Amino acid sequence: MKGIQFLVDEHGDKKSVLIDLELWGELWEDIYDNIVAHSVLGEPTITWEAMKEEKDAELEREMLACVEGRHCVPSPLMGEG
Repeated sequence: MKGIQFLVDEHGDKKSVLIDLELWGELWEDIYDNIVAHSVLGEPTITWEAMKEEKDAELEREMLACVEGRHCVPSPLMGEG
């Protein structure tokens, strides 16, 4: 297959793959997303609501620190100034 090379062991068993990203870049993104999703199976989850509460509290702490003149570093959570 064009743009795909397999690395094989001494028995001819496929062990690795080399993918030409110019030809298969979009497919690689799907493969990578699938690998990432598989790698976190069984890990604890958090609801959207809980995540939003956590991020809102973090943003509030950052904004308060900035208003009080303490460590004021623009955060991606604070949006554009």
